[in-house]
Amino acid sequence: MTQPFVPAAPPATQPSFGDLFRVFLHIGVLSFGGPATQIALMHRVLVDDRKWLTDDDFLRALSFCMLLPGPEAMQLATYAGWKLRGTAGGLIAGLLFVLPGAVVILILAILYALHGDAPVAQALLLGVKAAVTAIVLQAMIRLGRRALRGRTDLLLAILAFAALFFFNVPFPLLIAGAALFGWWRGRNAPLVPAADGPLPALSGTIRTVVLWGAIWLVPLIALQLVGHDHLAALGLYFSTLAVVTFGGAYAVLGWMTQTVVNDFGWITAGQMMDALGLAETTPGPLILVTQFVGFLAAFRQGGLGLGLAGAAVALWMTFVPCFLWIFAGAPWLDHLTRRPGLKGALAAISAAVVGVIASISVWFALHVLFGRVDAVRFGWLSLPVPDLSSLNAAAAGLTVAAGLMVFGLRWPVPLVLALCALGSWGFSVVQPAKAGHPPLSIAVESLMLRARCVRDDGMARTIDYGNLMHRAMRGLIQTVLEDVAQNGLPGAHHFFITFDTTHPDVDIADWLRARYPAEMTVVIQHWFEHLVVTDEGFSITLNFGNQPEPLVIPFDAVRTFVDPSVEFGLRFETHSDDDDEEADDEIEDAGDDPPQHAAEIVSLDKFRK
Repeated sequence: MTQPFVPAAPPATQPSFGDLFRVFLHIGVLSFGGPATQIALMHRVLVDDRKWLTDDDFLRALSFCMLLPGPEAMQLATYAGWKLRGTAGGLIAGLLFVLPGAVVILILAILYALHGDAPVAQALLLGVKAAVTAIVLQAMIRLGRRALRGRTDLLLAILAFAALFFFNVPFPLLIAGAALFGWWRGRNAPLVPAADGPLPALSGTIRTVVLWGAIWLVPLIALQLVGHDHLAALGLYFSTLAVVTFGGAYAVLGWMTQTVVNDFGWITAGQMMDALGLAETTPGPLILVTQFVGFLAAFRQGGLGLGLAGAAVALWMTFVPCFLWIFAGAPWLDHLTRRPGLKGALAAISAAVVGVIASISVWFALHVLFGRVDAVRFGWLSLPVPDLSSLNAAAAGLTVAAGLMVFGLRWPVPLVLALCALGSWGFSVVQPAKAGHPPLSIAVESLMLRARCVRDDGMARTIDYGNLMHRAMRGLIQTVLEDVAQNGLPGAHHFFITFDTTHPDVDIADWLRARYPAEMTVVIQHWFEHLVVTDEGFSITLNFGNQPEPLVIPFDAVRTFVDPSVEFGLRFETHSDDDDEEADDEIEDAGDDPPQHAAEIVSLDKFRK
């Protein structure tokens, strides 16, 4: 018969809630450097200094947290708080471990969204990304030393790398396969002797699961019911992510990149790399990168207000499940950690995660070092091939320097990030732009050409450069889209297209027209279908929060066309947009139609929200 669970006696030095708050706030503010550093910090404070936990308590809790999806350091903090002061203590410890970093990430995300295209910001971010290339490689090597204990583990890592890097196998499927194999391999291992004491009450565990499951998922259901499709899609994605994040944030980054960049088109590959780089500079768990991604994905749809909501949704769906795992599973800790099948599954997942991190390491390095990386496809096989002529010498030098600091000098991560960022900024100051390849936005800031010529009979007329430019630029967009329709997007190229939804020939879904009554911006990136281009416009199917929608956009409705990968932007204006003073100065022939459009090539700064 199952007996009620009786918690172990509290430690003799049980802290007050005030002490618990102050200590975990201190840990949260200082938790830089990834899970290994964070776990060492907690061991020093909780075991050595405060003596709130025994060494055995701490190590068994760490083993338990490594069995769970999600950030093990945050879950370890939550468990420590639960062990010391129950559920309230767990909430205090877990929240204080996350919130300082979450505040910093949110500030960085807002600054990035508003000013990320500034030259200084781009220079600093290049240095951060170069440093992260070395840091991710270091994480892979550290995990490999611990997880790869034989040929079978090495084979699992290689298979996981190939599955994710070359065949784009979904990360959850890869983790499930590794766990099933590990369970099968370890199911007959000898059982570790059970700890003394009765089993926890199952009814109490069920109540905890129901309560925290509702806290986790009811907001997601509410978003669906009120029609916030984009926020609901973000919530569904990050709640799924929370269930499969075995092996830490680095393990899941490959799948995040595959989905949020390639499948959903929420952010660009460059933004994903910037998100990881900036998350490395903040305290707290690295999985806070989800908050950054959630903010950017929502910001691009609806500006700052929706961006803040997207960040909140990402945080909620990522971290609330961690409290569920701990509060439901902590009473069962002694009984779970002795199961050989479960331990075998964890070992296999850890081995596969080494391959996953190797995949993200290569992907990250390719996109940092080369300006253009093309995907060559052979059936299900996708092979990334960098354009060697697009090698970024500054990024290569900074990556080598970061490797020396990380592996040779063993300097701390924050110092490496800061030095690489400053080095990149210094290089941008002293290195002039490449001859013959100035950014188009700098070469031509404004091209609104108007001229006047005089007929032989003395009558003045104007050359309508506005309409000529409009037709030429419309032809440029048509040519580009025709090439994409035939051959796909090359390398890192992607387009932001803003169009007038009031144009009579625009054909979009009613719910999109209601949401964007004046104008709408769409992103053509990795996922799109049925791109058909004519002389008058184009039609395309794009994904809006997992909901494919066809759009018909005439060229006359296009207001802006931007390719951020090469700093190219076009803006089209109607005649009514011109200054009255310019209109008064024009002398037109009575029989000529007034110019309807003008076009200009502009700096990307003009397209910031």
